[in-house]
Amino acid sequence: MNNVTPTEFNRMMHDIGLNQLELAKLLDRTTRHVRRWQNGDVKVPTTEWLLLTLMRRGAVDRATLEEIKAAKKGAKK
Repeated sequence: MNNVTPTEFNRMMHDIGLNQLELAKLLDRTTRHVRRWQNGDVKVPTTEWLLLTLMRRGAVDRATLEEIKAAKKGAKK
């Protein structure tokens, strides 16, 4: 189970250089989702936290995620 605090989540966003809107778009979520994670209203899903951790460690970058998203959208057509 994932018990990320609002402070940890906000620090993670800062560390990887994403604002609320950028993160929402990157994860295909709404800004409301991100805001609720930031405020601690709901838990950050483990998958999203894992992805952000990989980004902070440099194991995956924003461009790669955008490419994956584009390929996924192309496959749905």
